[in-house]
Amino acid sequence: MNIKKYIPNTLTCFNLISGCIACVMALQGDLKMAAFWVILAAIFDFSDGFAARLLHAYSPIGKELDSLADVVSFG
Repeated sequence: MNIKKYIPNTLTCFNLISGCIACVMALQGDLKMAAFWVILAAIFDFSDGFAARLLHAYSPIGKELDSLADVVSFG
């Protein structure tokens, strides 16, 4: 089992989770924490694309998952 191909999707999931937490923080009125989680999501968003290119780990599900994470985190 080649674990390298799962690294970009794992980072994308961290992006998605960070975006969800940012939404919850914003709805609770804690905008500083919401901004922190959005910035963390941006870091994960950059790193998942970087990891995918570096490891040559492209997948159709990764493309769709990245789009979903971007909408949740930055949409």
